[in-house]
Amino acid sequence: MEACNPITAIILSGGKSSRMGTDKGLTLLNEKPMTQYAIDLLSPLFCETLIIANDPSYGVFELPVYEDLLADRGPLGGIYTGLTFSTTPWNFFIACDMPFMTTHVIEKLLMHMTDCDIVVAVHNQSPEPMCALYNKSCLTVVEKQLALEKYKLQDLYPLLRVKEVDFTQEFLSESNPFLNINTMEELLKLKKS
Repeated sequence: MEACNPITAIILSGGKSSRMGTDKGLTLLNEKPMTQYAIDLLSPLFCETLIIANDPSYGVFELPVYEDLLADRGPLGGIYTGLTFSTTPWNFFIACDMPFMTTHVIEKLLMHMTDCDIVVAVHNQSPEPMCALYNKSCLTVVEKQLALEKYKLQDLYPLLRVKEVDFTQEFLSESNPFLNINTMEELLKLKKS
């Protein structure tokens, strides 16, 4: 794979983190902010990395940071903001709370970017919309969904050409790269293991 793909990596760190009780992307796991795990993974793979966050503290990462253009719209609002500010046709989105994501998963998704608008990872029969490639062609449909106040990503997918890449068989016994950390209890459990 090329050292630098003409694709923008977009880290979504703009959520409310209501279950965590504190900003997830800035929360430390093994002395490192969770957003830093995504930066370390994505920076060698993509020419540009953006962060979508509503807290100016994210400036510490020395990457472009954009606030949600529309507040309180969930991940769909983050995707809308990312696609709006991106300058590339394809964009890889990842949530800041997936610190175990791997290069292997991303490389496999990159192999499927033809004749579609979205390439999404699937694990245990469930799409992982926060580990997916979105083309700029999605932007008009995303805007319409936001205008209709339909914020669920599962409502977006039937309106676009989606390729699903199944990883279920690959991670049956080993650690799960799709694991996301939603609560302080989950974080503490990981720290102890």
